[in-house]
Amino acid sequence: VIHLHNERPAPLDAELEVALFRAGEISVGGATRALALAPRASQELPVVALLEGFRDLSCAYRFGPPACDLVVATLRSGGTALAQAVHFPAGRPSGRELQLGLTAEVAARADGDADLILRTRRFAQAIAVQGRGLRPDDNYFHLAPGAVRTVHLRRRPGATGPLRGAVQALNAESATSFVV
Repeated sequence: VIHLHNERPAPLDAELEVALFRAGEISVGGATRALALAPRASQELPVVALLEGFRDLSCAYRFGPPACDLVVATLRSGGTALAQAVHFPAGRPSGRELQLGLTAEVAARADGDADLILRTRRFAQAIAVQGRGLRPDDNYFHLAPGAVRTVHLRRRPGATGPLRGAVQALNAESATSFVV
């Protein structure tokens, strides 16, 4: 079940996207639905109601191996992601992989800060952004297979020279370095 909450005093017109993956990168289904949430309202939506056919997303019936091992739900409005949640029907992954395909590209900004553009081929779990002289606007987030995410890197007061750092996913054997 997806729980949606609009805490704003105005209605929210949004789009809910649900994507199912297996083996860290193989898309095995998904759906998109337009939603209208009333001001200060909540709504519950069963994921299976969005999908065609029967999917045992909770592994309750155990008709065989799980249909997917990752469910990603993203709420967007005006093309901007407002919220994202992940679910692991077969349990949280505990292994580490040699190659997720996680890349980090940095674009300098005129104000001395930078934008860190992250891409991944496979699911990247709990990405940590670390570095000297910088403070990321977001940290410890998941990145769905094939997704792109931009994180604003703020220069700490008194920091000089290039911004250097690394991104490390919990399920990756090694970190990916970056420099501005």
